[in-house]
Amino acid sequence: MIETEVKYLIDKLPINLPNPMYIEQRYFEPVNTLDKILTLFNLESLNGIHTKRIRLIKTNQISYVITLKTKGLYSRVEYEKEISEELYNEILKEEVKSCVIKNRYRIKIKNYVFEFDEYLNLKKPLFTCEVEDENILEHQKDIENILLNYFNLEFKDVTLDHKYKNSNLVKYFG
Repeated sequence: MIETEVKYLIDKLPINLPNPMYIEQRYFEPVNTLDKILTLFNLESLNGIHTKRIRLIKTNQISYVITLKTKGLYSRVEYEKEISEELYNEILKEEVKSCVIKNRYRIKIKNYVFEFDEYLNLKKPLFTCEVEDENILEHQKDIENILLNYFNLEFKDVTLDHKYKNSNLVKYFG
């Protein structure tokens, strides 16, 4: 699947948000679990895969998800699957390069899903908003109008700023 998104640094969370998803996401390098991961995604190697991430997601229940992503700015290829708690715990034993803990709030407006993230394990409060859309560059002005006029938020586009990639947040803000 191709993931195409923009990411904004926002000054605060909007009001009247729904209940959050609690997410712990870890970026790792597979060594002992490499064969299991290749088999899971039916891949021969991880060449071209830049990001390897696992998530523990808590809502009314707990789920575990592994995601592999290629390099990219606005768009990249993303492979994602739900995994067992057993495999999740096995991957936790690998070298974890970074960990981000956050609450995520999702709100759908028009044809867009706004994902507001509140980071919980950084030195100071940090809030972002991500919006995925196949035609993101065509719709970016519309998305920004919604952020400004519907949510009443000040924002800065940080899509191309590597400091704000989730895998780098702890390095720059932790």
